[in-house]
Amino acid sequence: MMGRQLGSTRFLPRLAGISLVELIVVIVIIGILLALVSVAVMRARHASNSLDCKNNMRQIGLATQAFVQAKNNFPYSRQNPGRRGLVLLLPYLEQQSLFEELDALEDREVLQLTAPYFFRCDADAFNYEVYSINYIPCGGIGSGSTKSHEVGFGFLETSSFSQIRDGLSNTVFYSERMSPDVSSFPNSFAEGAKRFPIGVGDYFENVEQFEAACWREFNQQQITTIRGGTRSADILVQYRFGTRFTPNGPSCELLSTGQTAPSIDEHVWESYTPSSNHDEYVNVAFGDASVQSISNEIDFAVWRATGTIAGQDGVFVP
Repeated sequence: MMGRQLGSTRFLPRLAGISLVELIVVIVIIGILLALVSVAVMRARHASNSLDCKNNMRQIGLATQAFVQAKNNFPYSRQNPGRRGLVLLLPYLEQQSLFEELDALEDREVLQLTAPYFFRCDADAFNYEVYSINYIPCGGIGSGSTKSHEVGFGFLETSSFSQIRDGLSNTVFYSERMSPDVSSFPNSFAEGAKRFPIGVGDYFENVEQFEAACWREFNQQQITTIRGGTRSADILVQYRFGTRFTPNGPSCELLSTGQTAPSIDEHVWESYTPSSNHDEYVNVAFGDASVQSISNEIDFAVWRATGTIAGQDGVFVP
């Protein structure tokens, strides 16, 4: 009887591979690495933008000093014939040909041209208007301050720096501010509040009540309180900022309700606050052309004091 022939048993090697759990772990690790790289790239971009903005402001500060020495007045003085403001600094920024080109054009023609790069900050990524700028002068504690102890550089009519009794290194001349000239109204309060003022319209008997109302509306973050389209920032038409509120804080205008006490000068109160997309600070240029990054958390009294030219406020410490 023939026995059953048994064949030899052969075992195939196990194919190499990864389990679902291992695949998920790899994907998570890659995601974490990409997130870290993205954060690093974003920080490097912010740092680069901030450095560029500071360099621009330093050049504007130096050009202002050269202008005052050559013309015996200030770029925002009413003594200047025709146009005023940053456009007058162009010859002192090695832009004589551009100055002559603009001087020969009508205002409407000028606004069709791209503003020089040194008047703009790349950190303002939503500034779509080609003529818009990001550097504006200081008007004092309020954007329209006129009192001798509250007035700022932007209202100077003097022929020299001697009127700045607080010292050039203690007095802010220019600051960054997010442009209000955007293609569409921002869809968030945080973005809108950096570009436009908040409208407040309660009954105010003094500036302290006005300031309290501004902070209240700012902290409530209701986008409906923001007033869009009230100011423009271009090479010809420039408004002033004030140091009434700390950087990236509220900018406030009085609404025309007819309730504010008639003895109050609302233009002295209203203030457009420096703002930027930097991390918790803005860059400002002082009268000596030095540029400092000012934290949102700066001491309130110190910051307010930098806006005046003769407030006898002491020494600024960055």
